[in-house]
Amino acid sequence: ENYFADNIEPKYKLFLRKLIEIEFQDDSEINEQYFFTPIEKKCFAYFLVIQQIRIKKVRSLIEDVCDMLKQAFDGYELSPEVERMINVSKEEMSYVHGRIICNEEKINKMAKTFADKSWILLVNRTNTKLFTSDSPIGTLGDFEEQVVVNSDIKTNKKIMYFPVSPNLILLMLEDKHIFKGKDIDRRIIPVYEKIHFEYFNQCIAIDAERCVISQNNNFLLIQDLLKDDPNIFENSDYVINFNGKIFYPSKRK
Repeated sequence: ENYFADNIEPKYKLFLRKLIEIEFQDDSEINEQYFFTPIEKKCFAYFLVIQQIRIKKVRSLIEDVCDMLKQAFDGYELSPEVERMINVSKEEMSYVHGRIICNEEKINKMAKTFADKSWILLVNRTNTKLFTSDSPIGTLGDFEEQVVVNSDIKTNKKIMYFPVSPNLILLMLEDKHIFKGKDIDRRIIPVYEKIHFEYFNQCIAIDAERCVISQNNNFLLIQDLLKDDPNIFENSDYVINFNGKIFYPSKRK
């Protein structure tokens, strides 16, 4: 963690500063801009991958998977190798997570996957400030209905997101779109309807592992979510279906 903070993050401050400066520009200027060059996009994709896999949520996921496998295989005779795989101590868990973070081949493949998506930068022109959290990269999910960013951009495929600031969010789309006669990739779009940012905040809050940050300390949306479903933040992101039974992480049942 200290290595990334000291050696990796400083290299990307220029990219982040470049994005944040955009929110202070007039809409007439940013409508014709690309926020990154193709090379900058590839470099930033590498940073996003590291941000995604270094967080505690990934380690918690490894713990949850081991826990569910123990439940699923309870009573089965397992090979010593499988026994070792599912009975990982907390100390060993840190090592396993570190191996994932330092797997250069995996990081490069994931970065290419990120870079191959269509990226758009939404500029928040509403009074609804975006949350940030300890799980900065999230997925808006599969949708039965189309998600409408504006009249030009509709999709029912997965969208990955990265909140850059209370007024900027980077979206990564799986499909291609045309905006103002050009490929949507790396374009900047001002958005004036708060409903979109309320939805993003809901996703950010649910994806968070331990904490959500609000610029203006407004957490009414989270209170409303808890009223509708008191267990909304306790639900597991993953389950295992084995031999006709569904297994949940013990701590998240």
